[in-house]
Amino acid sequence: MAGINQWVCSMNSIIFRLCLLAALLAWLPQPVSALTFSDETYTCPLDGKTFTYQAVASYSQFGMQLDLRPIGALVAPIPMPVCPDSGFVIYRDDLSDAEISISRRLVQTPEYRALREFETDYFVAAYQAGKLGEDAWTIAILTVQATWEVQENRKKYQHYAALAMTRLEEGGKEHTSAGGTNEQWWTARLLVVNFHRRLGEFDTAGKLLAELPYPDEPEDSGYRAVGERLADLIARKDSAAAEIAPRDG
Repeated sequence: MAGINQWVCSMNSIIFRLCLLAALLAWLPQPVSALTFSDETYTCPLDGKTFTYQAVASYSQFGMQLDLRPIGALVAPIPMPVCPDSGFVIYRDDLSDAEISISRRLVQTPEYRALREFETDYFVAAYQAGKLGEDAWTIAILTVQATWEVQENRKKYQHYAALAMTRLEEGGKEHTSAGGTNEQWWTARLLVVNFHRRLGEFDTAGKLLAELPYPDEPEDSGYRAVGERLADLIARKDSAAAEIAPRDG
């Protein structure tokens, strides 16, 4: 489960500082690791039953989209183990006894069963996190990752993106200014701008972007690079998925 926790943690408030560097390094010659999987045995925390899960063993990242979805020889978002009987998504491996008790009741509800039938694993994981009282930021990031799962389904993407924006705004409420080190403030607001752009809401995206002080950031700032990239795409009314730094050709 360490890989799952590490992946989710990589989407936290330092994402632009670290992952933008990875995206920019993608244009340099570098060794490539193939996407490989390994069978791992997991125990469902709700019923104690074991099952086999195909975990990601290795991958390579070549870049990143503006919604933070990594690009490369990989699967994004990384698959999470799912209990075969209940459909419970094991997004954390450190559930408390109280959380397990809540989850056992949750998976029996008609609402949960309907979600399991129609929604993606990460969307369901975000729902579980809400029911377990997780912080708003964790729920928001799980929802952002859920949008990656439905990029090819326009109707579902619209629903997921709208919910992601609401949850990002909720998760960023305690961070009310840019500041020198407030990565979560920047992450939430730049993601919201990009979601509006992806939905073709260019006027709203442009207005929100204009409120952000990204031009005042240092030239090597990841926030400035993302802001300038968004400004260019919004000006061209381009709603397609786009990388943080465009490649030539």
